[in-house]
Amino acid sequence: MVLTEEQRKEKRREGMAAKSKAERIGMMFTSGRPPVEELRTPTEAVKAASVLLFGLQGTMTDPKFGLDAKDCQVHVCFVDTAFTGAFTMPLVPDKEAELIQYLEKHQVLMLGLLFTVKDLEKGGDVVGVRPFLVTPRTMSWLSDLKERAALGH
Repeated sequence: MVLTEEQRKEKRREGMAAKSKAERIGMMFTSGRPPVEELRTPTEAVKAASVLLFGLQGTMTDPKFGLDAKDCQVHVCFVDTAFTGAFTMPLVPDKEAELIQYLEKHQVLMLGLLFTVKDLEKGGDVVGVRPFLVTPRTMSWLSDLKERAALGH
């Protein structure tokens, strides 16, 4: 059965109505254009995290969502150069320099960003990732990190 344009729009509206505010925000920040694939320095990764945090907080405090800007967090995801594991470090506003120093000191490769938005309607957190590189291995690492974040680890 082929749906008409109006039927597809109605199904989309129904699907969106079933989503919590946090889930809709998560979709807004993970859908769309694929990322520009490039390696990032720690400084570039932290700047990207700051931009993402600012965007999330602005969207959350928009009157149509009415959420608290403190209910989101952005993490920088990286892997050590021995490839023994993938890790995250949270971005703390006004502590960006310390995060950059930590990442530069430990010789790591930047994988991408992970963000969480507290879902007050359904409980738990909505977790999303914004990769810097899209390869099977980096996506596997980011998927593992996303799963750990969703479990609260």
